Amino acid sequence: MIDAAVFDLVPDNNETDLAALYEDGSMVIYHDQLLGHYQAQPLSQRIVGGSALQARDINNDGWTDLIAMSSAGLRLLINDHGKLLDGPAGPPEKGAMALVDLANRSLADVVVNGSIYRNMGNGKFERVNADSLLRGVAVAEADFDGDGRAELAIATTSGSVELAKNTSPVTNHSMRVRLEGVKNLKLSSGAVVEVKQAPGIKKELTMGHLYSLAA
Repeated sequence: MIDAAVFDLVPDNNETDLAALYEDGSMVIYHDQLLGHYQAQPLSQRIVGGSALQARDINNDGWTDLIAMSSAGLRLLINDHGKLLDGPAGPPEKGAMALVDLANRSLADVVVNGSIYRNMGNGKFERVNADSLLRGVAVAEADFDGDGRAELAIATTSGSVELAKNTSPVTNHSMRVRLEGVKNLKLSSGAVVEVKQAPGIKKELTMGHLYSLAA
């Protein structure tokens, strides 16, 4: 196995599935049957030269998608009500990647190989003309300074870790939620929080990612 991502193929079913990417490019979804049992479902798609796999709701439709790094760049698998379909062509760059909402738009942008691709919606991305970031071997996102904007921690080839501070001008508000498990996992990974912003408008947040809500 090269990489794996925990996600909910179908939201609100109280199950946490596992997507696995293997060296031969094959992918398998292991459906959570509860009590430690899983059912394997091989996917028809193959990720040639695959090196990384992440899960995120790319098109903001409430269904978690998969994003894989292939030899030709990013490959998008859009979750269409529980069925993973090939999405639009992703950014062609290869390297360490992170999915991060840089401007608090409730849309995950892509940072890959020192470049930023803005999420334009519907699985489409556009390269941003911004100062290039360091090209590291690994990238992680989190709100390190607590200002409601996601920063990037970049591991360089020399072994050092550099912090890229997010100074994007934003007008939306942010909210921090922290849950601790009582009888289950302490970090409450996979827990879902429903936030109601206005009548008829709600957003479901999966713990483990930084989300910002437009207000």
